[in-house]
Amino acid sequence: MYLLVLDDIWNEENFLDKWEKLKACLKQGGTGSAILTTTRDKDIAQLMGTVDISQQTKYHVVSTLSKKFIEEIIETRAFGLHKSKEKDELLSLVGQIADKCVGSPLAAKALGSLLGNKTTKEEWEGILQRSNVCDSETGILPILKLSYDDLPTYMKQCFAFCALYPKDDHIDKDNLIQLWMANGFISHQKKVPAETMGEQIVKEMVSRSFFEYVETREFGYSSTTYLKIHDLMHDVALSASEKECICITKEMVRSGELLHSAARHINYIETRKGQSDILYHSMRKVTTPIQTVLFAWLSNNQDMTHLPKYISLRALSMLGSIHGDGFPLQPKYVLHLRYLDLSSNSDIVALPEDISILYNLQTLKLSGCDNLSRLPKEMKYMTALRHLYTDGCDMLEYMPPQLGQLTSLRTVTCFVVGNGSDCSGIKELKDLNIGGSIELKQLENVIEATSAEEVNLRDKKELRELILRWTNGNGEEKQCQEVLEALKAHSGLQALEIYSYQGTGCPSWMGMLEKLVKLCLYDCREINQLPPLCQLPKLQVVHLDGLKKLKSLCSRCTSSTFGKLKDLMLIDLDDFDSFCSQGVEGGVVAFPELEKLHIERCKKLTALPEAAVLRDPPNGGGDDCTRLVVRSAFPRLKELTFIDLGSFERWNAAGETEVVGGQPQIIFPLLQIAYIERCAQFFF
Repeated sequence: MYLLVLDDIWNEENFLDKWEKLKACLKQGGTGSAILTTTRDKDIAQLMGTVDISQQTKYHVVSTLSKKFIEEIIETRAFGLHKSKEKDELLSLVGQIADKCVGSPLAAKALGSLLGNKTTKEEWEGILQRSNVCDSETGILPILKLSYDDLPTYMKQCFAFCALYPKDDHIDKDNLIQLWMANGFISHQKKVPAETMGEQIVKEMVSRSFFEYVETREFGYSSTTYLKIHDLMHDVALSASEKECICITKEMVRSGELLHSAARHINYIETRKGQSDILYHSMRKVTTPIQTVLFAWLSNNQDMTHLPKYISLRALSMLGSIHGDGFPLQPKYVLHLRYLDLSSNSDIVALPEDISILYNLQTLKLSGCDNLSRLPKEMKYMTALRHLYTDGCDMLEYMPPQLGQLTSLRTVTCFVVGNGSDCSGIKELKDLNIGGSIELKQLENVIEATSAEEVNLRDKKELRELILRWTNGNGEEKQCQEVLEALKAHSGLQALEIYSYQGTGCPSWMGMLEKLVKLCLYDCREINQLPPLCQLPKLQVVHLDGLKKLKSLCSRCTSSTFGKLKDLMLIDLDDFDSFCSQGVEGGVVAFPELEKLHIERCKKLTALPEAAVLRDPPNGGGDDCTRLVVRSAFPRLKELTFIDLGSFERWNAAGETEVVGGQPQIIFPLLQIAYIERCAQFFF
């Protein structure tokens, strides 16, 4: 039996055929299975509907919100939680403004956010006079357009640019800001970096309901924040861009349609592994100063072969679109370029040396170029460079020399430490205000701990994720410990990963990372003890793999030791025999929030930690549930994986079997997925 929710369905290409195929699969569901579909298209609703709502329709029309709720939305957006007497004259106008929204919560949010910036009755009345009543023909677009018209000029540019993205797209926030910068929509102002300006614009647009943040289900730290634009807000962006922003789709390619002469920004979507020469043929008809071109996963593309003609380019992406030995870009023809994305191109082995003449380049993305072995030697002259993405460049041997001269750098996602005159050592990071995420590779090349200390990681307050990697098996124990101790991060770090560290102990500063949410240690074979995890109150994710000498996670488990932990992975821990060497304090639930538990090849582990008695079921069950005594160390566990645990015998460390009402104890009251393999001693 299942419940499947299909939200916001549109009548796209081959919809009927796709729906019939899906429906045929879904017919295998058991009795009681159901599909709930939402759509704004009545024809789609009638086509998909199977339950007769009336003699004419097979769908239910959701009514609009009542005026009372619309007024509440407007007041909340306009005043927040504070409604002083001084605002009574403004509150008296809320009813008239609610009438303009005709039950649309999006219109109410947009108008309420707009009015939040107005403080006088005259300003409110002005908005009221300019607001057209929503009707069946125009919808709520006039209200949304009014919100757009109220934006400052520089914010209008930024929002109109978002028409470059297709509807329902998840937009990488940092990437969007970098494209705004490349096109000159935002820049530094009075010592405020352009990136900070971009962050402020995004927050303002979210508060005004132009954007919304996309929620992620990942635990712990995520280096990427995504935004989404409501479909109707996207229509406003399309109207405001006045055909400057074009999404090239498969339909456009097939139709032979040419670009409008106003086009400035082009995004190739839905053309993956296809061919396109729209830009080439359009430029033959009318010379258009193209500023942004975003290719993605294209092959045999004639538009790419004519890149030298686009001398006005400010932003260019060739994501996964470069094939063979040739490099389609000739830097001398695109000297105005400020954004270049070459990510996920496995055929790139080395960048041409003349890339370094792109003196205006602000962002260079090379993520996932897994065969890239070297960067241009003269990169030190690219003084405008602010963001360098080299994560996933597994074959990169070293960083070019004197990289520290690029004092504008704010992002370096992977820095390969060198030890010669023709490459950059770790000291080059000393004066760089690096933020976000950074991986330091080949740390065995750091001979003196003083060199690591000079990097001043503790002063790089914008750093959120730190990955430290020694080459497998290299590095002396004492040297490793001294270097790791010297690489002290600031207390606001959120994610820490360490690979192939040869020391026996963790650094003293690890226990001071009070905002750490993710801790991963891989192939650190000599570590025999972790820092007190109770000192890391926000920790949600712990992954330990290859810590051959670790015996336990902690000495004694208290209520704060694993209080926030949601994801625990333990793999190849040869000496690991208990979660807490001295047990769990009486009555304490060891892992109250844990949802995912993966244990693999821990050959000495015999049991899980002691289970505490829970008086109330964690899911708030009914009367029948409240009479049960649930005993668990993992009351919220949803996913369980046990693989190759040769000594594992029982669930409970105490070996008890409590029976309630003739039934065995409940160990995992919320478990959804369990995978158990090669656990020969375990019987359940």
